[in-house]
Amino acid sequence: MNTREWCAALVVFVVGLPTVARADSAEAEAQAIYAEGARYFDLGDYDHAVERFERAYTLSGAPGLLLDIAQAYRLEGPAACDKARAFYERFLHKSPSSARRSEVESRIVEMKACAAREPSSSRPPAATGSTATAQAPSPEPPRAAPDRPPAPSAADPPAGHGWKTLAFGSVAVAVAGAGVAGITGALALNRQSILENACSSDGGCPPSERSHLQQYQTFRTTALVGGIVGGAALALAAFSFWRASLAPAPVAGGAGVRLGGTF
Repeated sequence: MNTREWCAALVVFVVGLPTVARADSAEAEAQAIYAEGARYFDLGDYDHAVERFERAYTLSGAPGLLLDIAQAYRLEGPAACDKARAFYERFLHKSPSSARRSEVESRIVEMKACAAREPSSSRPPAATGSTATAQAPSPEPPRAAPDRPPAPSAADPPAGHGWKTLAFGSVAVAVAGAGVAGITGALALNRQSILENACSSDGGCPPSERSHLQQYQTFRTTALVGGIVGGAALALAAFSFWRASLAPAPVAGGAGVRLGGTF
């Protein structure tokens, strides 16, 4: 990689830092909104839980939130069965290889049956002579107590997983930058030693040493760029490890899907 390519890589790296900061802010906001929705879910206030989960999904795009929304709609009762089915299907569309696929497919069948079920209707009154006697409507079957969604699957990545991935990637870049800086720096010193022996004290060098002079300048610039990239990557790694350590733990008994790793 020549000097121009190293400089271009450094510019891309520096320009990308604001994007990382914005993503960090959106993720933190989504985490807070999700936690609020999970509390509403635990209280049985599914309307508010759905509203919070939808806002968190708008910010993060985490597929697991579609499952949260479906679970909340399912627990609202028969009137929301069709909405629950739609979000279960959207979840499978986004996460076809989910460890909870069989469970979600069963829920889809259940919600289709629920949506197709017609409410009980009263029979027409039986008439005896001129007197009509209305028959009382059949009692509605008792509703099963809402069951809590399953606990998070072990396959779900933990919160902060994205920051850890970025941190380890940054460490790799930092090591590579330090290696390039060290190797090219050593080569630059070697060329400098050759030039000091071949050139006069006033800086004049014979034409035969022109290639060594050009190599010295290239190696020196490459070593500088490698050092800058490595230092910036090391700083980003430290920041990412710090952010990963601040990732909140999953909400106990919440909607059954973690934010963070599924983004």
